[in-house]
Amino acid sequence: MNQRQRWTLLAVSIAAFMLLLDLTIVTVALTDIQESLEASFDDLQWVVDAYALTLAAFLLTAGTLADRMGRRKVFLIGLIVFTLSSLGCGLAWSPEALLVFRGLQGVGGAVLLAAGPSLLAQEFALGAERNKAFAAFGGSAGLAIAAGPLVGGALTSIDWRWIFLINLPVGLLCLYVVLTKLRDERDAAAQPVDWIGAVLLCAGLFLVTYGLMRGEADGWTSGRILGCLLLSVAILGAFVLWQSRTTAPLMDLRLFANPSFSGLAVATLLAYAALFPALFFSTLFLQRVQSYSAFDTGVRMLPLTIAMFIASALAAPLAAKISPRLLMTVGLALTGGGLLLLTGLEADKSWTQLLAGFIVCGFGAGVFNVVRSEATVSLVPPSRSGEASGVGSTFQEVGVAFGIAVLGSLFHNQVVADAEATGVPEGAVQDAAMSINTFTDALDDVFLWGGIIALAAALLILVTFRHTPQPPASGTGSGAGSATGDKSDLPAAS
Repeated sequence: MNQRQRWTLLAVSIAAFMLLLDLTIVTVALTDIQESLEASFDDLQWVVDAYALTLAAFLLTAGTLADRMGRRKVFLIGLIVFTLSSLGCGLAWSPEALLVFRGLQGVGGAVLLAAGPSLLAQEFALGAERNKAFAAFGGSAGLAIAAGPLVGGALTSIDWRWIFLINLPVGLLCLYVVLTKLRDERDAAAQPVDWIGAVLLCAGLFLVTYGLMRGEADGWTSGRILGCLLLSVAILGAFVLWQSRTTAPLMDLRLFANPSFSGLAVATLLAYAALFPALFFSTLFLQRVQSYSAFDTGVRMLPLTIAMFIASALAAPLAAKISPRLLMTVGLALTGGGLLLLTGLEADKSWTQLLAGFIVCGFGAGVFNVVRSEATVSLVPPSRSGEASGVGSTFQEVGVAFGIAVLGSLFHNQVVADAEATGVPEGAVQDAAMSINTFTDALDDVFLWGGIIALAAALLILVTFRHTPQPPASGTGSGAGSATGDKSDLPAAS
């Protein structure tokens, strides 16, 4: 690994840790934010949703822009937007200001998350070195998601604003590395940016993610949610039609003609639909049922974090000897098995009843996340690595929204059913969720169906994935290098 490769890996891993930490770190500070800014409950929901919405909406567009405008340049823009918006969040003077800056944070995060893996693909050639690079990248991502409650609890004990202001020195350090140590590269035959396609895609993804995230709260049959979902279908349909007719499409739809690529994208959606709600509800179990503080909850989530980290480190040498198909299948099967081990929790038992499930699930998720990140960009020509990374990350974030929507609705319906069975008045159903027995009964369904979804993703990978990595273009350096941009190089269906 040469010096430039080390600096690239450092910058991308730090950025991934920083932006993914912000997905979970804010949840433990919501009470303090509410008191400080005199925010309503709806404002608090939007503090979480605004970031996730813009993150999902801009990912795919950001990946394609990285290929066409230059990966370092686009990564740099994302880093500046993310760092400055983090400063804005830390200095927010009202709920409205915080929501605006959180939305901008999501835009910056989308650019970083899409451009980062394509930078790694640019600098690291296929083989052991790239496997190690993606292992470090995946480890930092998994560590960030799992460590959010712990870090958030520690920073909130000082002041809630520090959960955002901590990004400022980290962002400035990363900015220095990008400006002084990284090189820029783009598709040598880059086509003009398809701005019409970009607007259609971002609008469609925004609406479908909004509908999934707010469906339970607003009612799935409400005019707002039905309108958002139907309009998203119409806009995304218009996007597909436009892409098939324009001479310079934002996304070449032939990517999905490769069963390996499309199967991996859907499996990624299912994996995160199973995993993220399980992490969320595990945190609630420790806090609400077992009465641990935010910081103590984070400490008890460490077995999951450590398992993810160890698995990420082991995935690189394993990937050099074992096929990605087998590794991802086993990783997803372990994730599903770990979630099934979390069923049957009892409120009056020690938190250690979570250990087996945390360790198995964390190990499986760590393996899958590393291998699928590398596999996604290796299935396409080097000139399309940003686009492929954007697709994978988009399916990941939509999977999170889908999982929260489906498993969250399952949880809510179980709470309602238990409340009706025990004669709880209709207006007190929300309070019934605080009942220990009701909560644990509903939680069982979340873990059970989460495990089934993860096992379905494992089966999908086993059936559809055939690893046929694209070779680097001739005349490149140590990594993927420049590419011709010839669309005949797109992966063929296998």
